[in-house]
Amino acid sequence: MGERDENDCNGIDGNGTAIAVMDEMTGEILQRIAINGVGNFNFRAALPARYKVKLLALGREAVMMAPITSVNDGNCNLCHTPENFMGAKGRIVPAPP
Repeated sequence: MGERDENDCNGIDGNGTAIAVMDEMTGEILQRIAINGVGNFNFRAALPARYKVKLLALGREAVMMAPITSVNDGNCNLCHTPENFMGAKGRIVPAPP
């Protein structure tokens, strides 16, 4: 078993924060999902072959630079680790206003 994360992967207080899953080919938003009180979310719908995720917080938006393939199976914590696995930017939090 790997090392335990110091905050159990808890992120920001999700109040008013959401993510949007976008089809990478069309740019269409497939679903907007509220983030819970520790910064996590659940998405159970089928994912397209390539998609991006957009963070919506504090009146701002941030979109992933590189698309994700469905091979990842939607496990954001696979790459968004304290070690920035696969070039991901660690934990994603909105910039202060």
